[in-house]
Amino acid sequence: MDKQRKSKYSYLRTFESGHIYIQSKAADKFGNWVNTSEKLTIVVSPPFWQSWWFITLSILLIASLIYILFRYRTREIERSYKLQLVDFENDSTSKSDEPSFYL
Repeated sequence: MDKQRKSKYSYLRTFESGHIYIQSKAADKFGNWVNTSEKLTIVVSPPFWQSWWFITLSILLIASLIYILFRYRTREIERSYKLQLVDFENDSTSKSDEPSFYL
């Protein structure tokens, strides 16, 4: 390779969402540079977790899970109170059926 020939590289490690414009100029194998340059436009979309539809679905999913857990817990407490009430009523009716010796 010719030691006078220099190559310029541009590394893009992270892409932000939006438009990226790359302008390049080239030389042939004899080192003659072309007078015109080429412009390349790249459109980078944001990752799906930063899009509005993913954020909306995530919020709805979390709210739905909280609501389901709340309803499940309140139904369990309600069922527990009903069972305690039935047990209390059964105990009170069974005691009233027994004869009383201390009248």
